[in-house]
Amino acid sequence: SSLAIGLHSAAGHPGMGWPHRRRHGKMSVCALELEDVPGFLGLQDQLVEHHVRLTQLIYPKVCFRDWQLCIQGNPDVVDNPCGRQRQLERIVRGDWPTRLHVLKAVCHPYGCKPSLVGYIMYEVHGGPGRPRARGVQRQEAPWVHVLQVFVKPAHRRSGCGGLLFQGMLARLSPQERINIKLEVLDLNSLAIAWYRSLGFATQTFTSKFLGDKQSAQVVVYQGMLCCRVNEVNLATSAGLPEQETSSKNPEQHLAVPSLSSASPVLFKNEVLQEKVLIYFPDRPGQHEVRIVGYDRFSKWHFIGLSLENGEERKEKIDLSQLYRDGRVQFKRYFSLMQRDSELLRRARASCRKRKLEELASQVCIETRSKRRCCQGDVQASGL
Repeated sequence: SSLAIGLHSAAGHPGMGWPHRRRHGKMSVCALELEDVPGFLGLQDQLVEHHVRLTQLIYPKVCFRDWQLCIQGNPDVVDNPCGRQRQLERIVRGDWPTRLHVLKAVCHPYGCKPSLVGYIMYEVHGGPGRPRARGVQRQEAPWVHVLQVFVKPAHRRSGCGGLLFQGMLARLSPQERINIKLEVLDLNSLAIAWYRSLGFATQTFTSKFLGDKQSAQVVVYQGMLCCRVNEVNLATSAGLPEQETSSKNPEQHLAVPSLSSASPVLFKNEVLQEKVLIYFPDRPGQHEVRIVGYDRFSKWHFIGLSLENGEERKEKIDLSQLYRDGRVQFKRYFSLMQRDSELLRRARASCRKRKLEELASQVCIETRSKRRCCQGDVQASGL
């Protein structure tokens, strides 16, 4: 099935061109300007601090710089006192090699100076490429990558995040709106739930190392794809009336395809013996079960259900699809699972290395013994 989305232009939307009323004052979303660069860098630092707090419970040794390098990338830019500022100024002026954009959320308190309270950074990919030989142009399906979204804690749950997404959608073409991707840290459960309410579904898992790789401080990101933009939830999140998201012009409606049955498999053997909470669509309440098996042919998993008589019955489920639908909740974070897998992999590699060293040492001892025997035989025959 598909969902029709109605979008307004930036000039006629309360969250774009016109300020929108909030409990802290009026709120508006527009493009970042050069005078906003110092304030934006402060918001980016708050984003880094937020990730540090999320990971402190499982990795106490993680520091600010570890997350700064993970989020902002190039250490040459991070270590340079003016590196981040110069890089951001290039992005604002449009002097960046890619189509990278930053929108800001500004709060206009009553009787006070406006302040920067949030931002969204996204990059547009695909579309017409550079001409090749013989004038043939390379075509690639357009898609949008949401890189960073942040709102100050005092202004959360007031519609600021929804307004930022509305501002981004209003600036995208109809082809670009149907393929929006982002990555979110698996420790950030509130953000994952919010993205799901907007129509994002998990497609992939990627892992990264924080700080020294030897410390095995692994974090997992969920790659999410916008299979349908839920205009009602987006309007509710932005604090807009529902009717304001419905366009009267049929040409502005956009059919967004939903995920097909050929969606990628999210889990295999790595989740065996993990405990999960499942909300079955045909059963009331939640059920805590353990994953006990995996069928590599059907890509489904076996779970152990506890019966009233104390016995356990196996049942086959599509774990990946249930998780995409938001019906499965793991008792442990994926970052901890990945860390355990990494430590197990290292232990096995160390064991193999030790066995090879022992084997090589044994072969060396046997070789020396044979040489001594041969030398003794030669000396005895010479005598």
